[in-house]
Amino acid sequence: MSSPLIEPSALFEIINTPNVIILDCSPTSNKSGLEAYAEGQYIRGTRQFNLSLFSDQTSPYPNTLCSAEQFEVQAQLLGIMKDSNIVIYDNLGVYMSPRVRWMFKTMGHKQVSILNGGIKAWVESGYPTTTELITKYEKGNFKATFQPLGYCNASDLLTHLEDPSYSTLDARSEKRFNGSVAEPRAGMRSGHIPNSKNLPFRTVISDGKFLPKHDLTRIFKEYNIEHESLIFTCGSGITACIIQTAAEICLNNQLSVFDGSWSEWSMRTELPIE
Repeated sequence: MSSPLIEPSALFEIINTPNVIILDCSPTSNKSGLEAYAEGQYIRGTRQFNLSLFSDQTSPYPNTLCSAEQFEVQAQLLGIMKDSNIVIYDNLGVYMSPRVRWMFKTMGHKQVSILNGGIKAWVESGYPTTTELITKYEKGNFKATFQPLGYCNASDLLTHLEDPSYSTLDARSEKRFNGSVAEPRAGMRSGHIPNSKNLPFRTVISDGKFLPKHDLTRIFKEYNIEHESLIFTCGSGITACIIQTAAEICLNNQLSVFDGSWSEWSMRTELPIE
């Protein structure tokens, strides 16, 4: 199994390869609690990835994945080809980039990786940056084919709540998981999905990078989930993809992300909470 990550030195070696597409997916507003680094600085050849263009604008829940048809159109406008080797980074280390990688994988694209450590790791490795983005490129021929195996909706999750072969991991903070602090969005109940376990996303990263594989293996071993299918959730589908990527690095379990996450589950009052 190939790693979901690429290190700065490996990216530098392939940066001039014609099929390499570099995407900056840094959020337009930083609500992560993480410190942004080198804002306005980009790796040479970078194109801007706008999450909202690839999200379902008709959904009442934030960041939910758009249809395959919309995704295909937007990816083509971004110049993505069927054979593109996509590298994604952001200015918060690894925050938005795991989500964007999951989106491309869910739409059937295999060659996509996360720059481990983001722009910060790139700069600290001594590689150059520019203040200019690439804005003109040929229309791509990307084809989106939805892959349901890594995707989970509320109905799927509800079906598996009592299934011992499934575990749900929640990437929110311990206080949000326990319901001891209010949720940041109006109309959301506090608490967590029944039988879920708390794995705050900061547990699997350090200095904007994923922890080494042996450390991630140790962390997941503590949850006794080696032989279970795993469903990942968070507040709005972003940090769930961080712990999903961490699991992909060190486990062979079936992994899926609950796209609507707590935003959907908590606002749908017919769904149970703890």
